[in-house]
Amino acid sequence: MSNPPPTYAPQKQPRKPEWVFDRPGWPPSPGVTFGPAPAHPPLTPRQEWFKDLKFGMFVHWGLDAILTGIPGLAHEANRNRDWDPRSLGAALDGLGSKFDAGAWVDLAERAGMRYLAFTAKHHVGFANYDSACNPWNSVRMGPGQDFVRLVADECHRRGMPFVAYLSLTDSRHPDFRPLEAAAWERYCDFLLAQIVELAEGYGPLMALWLDPGPWNGPAYRYPIARIKAEVARRWPDTLCFAWDEAEQSYSSRCYLDDAGMVRGYELWPEGSGPGPDDWPLEVCDTINRSWFYTPADTEYKDVPTLINRLVEVVGRGGNYLLNHGPLASGEINPEDRWRLEGLGDWLREHGEGIYGTRPVGGPPVPGQWSVQKDGQVYVHRVKA
Repeated sequence: MSNPPPTYAPQKQPRKPEWVFDRPGWPPSPGVTFGPAPAHPPLTPRQEWFKDLKFGMFVHWGLDAILTGIPGLAHEANRNRDWDPRSLGAALDGLGSKFDAGAWVDLAERAGMRYLAFTAKHHVGFANYDSACNPWNSVRMGPGQDFVRLVADECHRRGMPFVAYLSLTDSRHPDFRPLEAAAWERYCDFLLAQIVELAEGYGPLMALWLDPGPWNGPAYRYPIARIKAEVARRWPDTLCFAWDEAEQSYSSRCYLDDAGMVRGYELWPEGSGPGPDDWPLEVCDTINRSWFYTPADTEYKDVPTLINRLVEVVGRGGNYLLNHGPLASGEINPEDRWRLEGLGDWLREHGEGIYGTRPVGGPPVPGQWSVQKDGQVYVHRVKA
């Protein structure tokens, strides 16, 4: 048995606030509906490969990096369908003025991250790529650049698996009207068209990361079954993260079912624990409390806390997708940079017990997580 890495005490963090924008005609979300775990088919080689990666970079960046710096504007932009980003004037024109995709991938590599997910379009509907079906994009408005192209090409050049994040919600689209059947059918067609654009134009994609945000429930019948079938038929090596895994907590999983409903179930009921053949899972986290760069948010997690969370996620058999939000200019936030580099320093010494591992199996032991690889057992000790 190898020597366990040092122990780290996590820094206490406040609970994240709810992030919901109300609007007439948009029914409130009931939240996650919990029930029994669904039946899973056998794991594919692609899913097993994904489970080996363990640590990825999530990048939330785009128009929202401007909005979060102006009090109340993010709420207004998501709530008011008539809000126009061109009202930002020079701020929109300057979006990405110092954008450097190479610097982003450099940081991911130094941090020991094995894949990169980037927001192609977030909930407000402004796309970071040259979309033929969505005129609200960074090529036709403001900066005139295809940022997804820059990041995807750099990832492909460097051998970094690339994930395209796409919000299932588009708060400014005229057909995002979940209570009107004809409008909703048109909106679902629009969604699928965007997925085709990303998969065909920016691939190969490791995965599509599909996010309903806070707008989900019986009224929001996102066409997940249709999307999943189309991806499987046309791009069989592209994982669809509405089903293959989902953003979830440490002890339960939430996922989008084939009707677009958010379902959840306990991962290890009745005292059981993670096993080596479990379905893939991924825990998404932020370095502070915000997904996009938010100047007012200074509640950053320290490096020992982030190491502790990485170890716990890996011990549970999952991947840790850690987000950072670059500035509106595209520059990396220095507060994020040094923390990610600190994670990379730790992984260069202890990564053998992280990458490619699987849980030993059985109920977890308080204060430690045991994983295995190639007949070797690695014990990671953590502090509550």
